[in-house]
Amino acid sequence: MNYKIVIPSHKRSLTIKEKTLAYLLKHDIDFSNVYVFVAKSEMEEYNSALNHLNLNVIEGAIGLKENRMAIANYFLEDEPLVSIDDDLTKLITKDLKEIPSLDLFIKDCFNILVGTKMNLLSIYPSKNPFFFNNTLSTDLKFCCGAFRVLFLKKLCENRTYNLLEDYETTIKYYKYDGGVCRRNDIGMVIAYNRLKGGLTGLRTIE
Repeated sequence: MNYKIVIPSHKRSLTIKEKTLAYLLKHDIDFSNVYVFVAKSEMEEYNSALNHLNLNVIEGAIGLKENRMAIANYFLEDEPLVSIDDDLTKLITKDLKEIPSLDLFIKDCFNILVGTKMNLLSIYPSKNPFFFNNTLSTDLKFCCGAFRVLFLKKLCENRTYNLLEDYETTIKYYKYDGGVCRRNDIGMVIAYNRLKGGLTGLRTIE
């Protein structure tokens, strides 16, 4: 399974290099298949920070929902994509161990999608192993935007919300397929709401 990794990013050229890209590099991911989408005004900054990695910095759009829709428009219908946030550090098991091979894990996730005839798969949206269990759910469960494996369906990638875009996308794929896949045995370590850039500047108490 040949897949592409897509990473929407905003004002985090250093963060993405130290976190998500460092994680991909650790797992020997082919960077020619990694695409970082940023606003036009940030292209120069990201190219300068990341040019030594030989990945693809692509002009996207300002705003998370706009940037995710730019990603969907860039690729072909049904293309296998792995969408990862720019501050993800690692994927972990219930015993808090890092998964041994990200590439094999991703390929296994695509095999699950093929077997279930669905188009969206995610993992447990937390690093707390207390809530993990050894199940694969296919009912309506939240598919966190921080790590998603999908066969691109452009219809499901049209978005109305910014802060709730991953909830909206989960519902759209669920309505399209009659289910979404979530691996409840794997979680993630990620800096929710603690870093500058991304959605942090848009979030308020309201």
